[in-house]
Amino acid sequence: MGLVVAAWVGVPAAAWAGMPSFTLSEPASTRLEVISFFGIAFLACSAVVRWLWNSLRNDFPRLPLLNFPRAAGLTLVWGMLFLLVLTMISGARELLTPGAWRKEGATYTLSGPAATQPAATVEEGPAMPAPVNLRQRRTESLQKLFAALTRYASDHGQAYPTAAEFERDWSSRFPLPERPEARYVYVAPPAVPTETQLLVVEPFVYDDARMTLLASGEITEIPNGPLDPGKPSHSMEDCPADPGNP
Repeated sequence: MGLVVAAWVGVPAAAWAGMPSFTLSEPASTRLEVISFFGIAFLACSAVVRWLWNSLRNDFPRLPLLNFPRAAGLTLVWGMLFLLVLTMISGARELLTPGAWRKEGATYTLSGPAATQPAATVEEGPAMPAPVNLRQRRTESLQKLFAALTRYASDHGQAYPTAAEFERDWSSRFPLPERPEARYVYVAPPAVPTETQLLVVEPFVYDDARMTLLASGEITEIPNGPLDPGKPSHSMEDCPADPGNP
């Protein structure tokens, strides 16, 4: 009887043309392989934890016997604690260096000039003219500064930092692209600033027009005037208090 069943199972059945074939797509198959790998690794770590725990009972008989389900639970809690610590480290890193990291996929990379990136990354990317790249970085720098000022205002009753506070605590945190020694010119707004109120303006350090940041978040430009060697380029007299009132 067993030989008959084995022969019947071993004989292949006829395949009809057009029969459906159910298979996983390539991304789903890859995810399933990754989940299977980490599942096996998790079970292996649980077995190692169980063996280490029970081996300690030779020296510490008061320790309870650890079975496999409890070892798996202990490994899971331990992994969650590690994940919490790593998340706190990444959050503290972002708080200490606001805007220094940008998200790329599932990881974070340093944001900054293209020169700080690996050489292979710079060569593989499309070539961008230097002036266009510099203007884009200047715009992004002003956008980051506006986001930081907005967060500060929301945390302090819509009050922006004073000029002294900006000079002491903010200037060094937001250097100008390719001009790290220069500092933005900050105009402390009133208690309730208008949308056309000027907040930040670039000093005379670039060859083209200076970019300005308004209280609405809009980035505009004003003509670049000649440098006065007898007056610092970052003095408050170089820019109007409100671009809406010439």
